[in-house]
Amino acid sequence: MLPMLYNVPLTEKDWNIWSLSHAESHRRIISAASRKGKGLTQYQLDPINFSDVVNFLNRNQQAHIDMNIVAGTKSPDLQSVDFQQQNQLAAWIALHARNHRDVEYALGV
Repeated sequence: MLPMLYNVPLTEKDWNIWSLSHAESHRRIISAASRKGKGLTQYQLDPINFSDVVNFLNRNQQAHIDMNIVAGTKSPDLQSVDFQQQNQLAAWIALHARNHRDVEYALGV
């Protein structure tokens, strides 16, 4: 699932695959944190409501802040992105995927 987070979604089908993979990574992180005695909130991240992207970005940012605290890793700014700008989206996808990779690694996922 983690490799799917590196794919830049271009179509609705791509976004559906990315969104499901993203939520699954968060579930694995929550489970790993729980095994270490740390509780994490499971935010609604899938499916992404594209008519309300701001709330998705807010929930996602909070999930990343929380998981980075537990993992002892740095939380990047994942709220500053315009999904309609291909260069911004590609940079955001790469930064976002690296953060999932780092946290999964730190938690032994």
